[in-house]
Amino acid sequence: MWLATPPAPAIDLPAEAPSTRHRVFVMAWGYHSSIFVEQPAGWRLGPEGHEDAPVVEYGWGDRSFFMESNYCPISLFNAAFIPTPTVVYVRGHDRPPNEFVAGGEIYVRECSAEELRLLVTILESQMARAADGARPRPFPPTAEYGGRFYPGREYYVIWWNCNEWTVRMLRDAGMASSAACVGLKDQVGGRLVGFAPARRTVE
Repeated sequence: MWLATPPAPAIDLPAEAPSTRHRVFVMAWGYHSSIFVEQPAGWRLGPEGHEDAPVVEYGWGDRSFFMESNYCPISLFNAAFIPTPTVVYVRGHDRPPNEFVAGGEIYVRECSAEELRLLVTILESQMARAADGARPRPFPPTAEYGGRFYPGREYYVIWWNCNEWTVRMLRDAGMASSAACVGLKDQVGGRLVGFAPARRTVE
């Protein structure tokens, strides 16, 4: 797996004042979890057409199961036991998840500019980027999802699942503990560091 995975590319992000603070949210619902970041002014992390969204969501998973919604037994077996191609899901939002999502578990943490830069660099490096570091072209839009899917750099297998990925990304940014043995979305919250349950303000 490691030998077959391309190395992480260099990611170039705009400079930001060291004193700025931003929030990072983690949402766990259904079988899945994802990371939301408050986007600094001037950054363009959102997908095509929503690049400057105030909040950007990142998710990850098996290409067939996640993007194509292919739940047939063969697809599920392959995703579980055979290294399969992945996708990175990116969606722009006008509000953080605690303001529009009624279900699931949502956690929030305030981050420094340096912490946010490190996390975004890690998340963006999960895409199979070009040699010059540019984002790959997204796959065509899907009817089931409002964001866009990009080719992933890593492979999927049962012990590298979407919830393990969420914790591992945050762990590498210093915002979570070990990602070992994380499989279910209910295991995500207990691995977070510095997060607290987000207050719901759903209208």
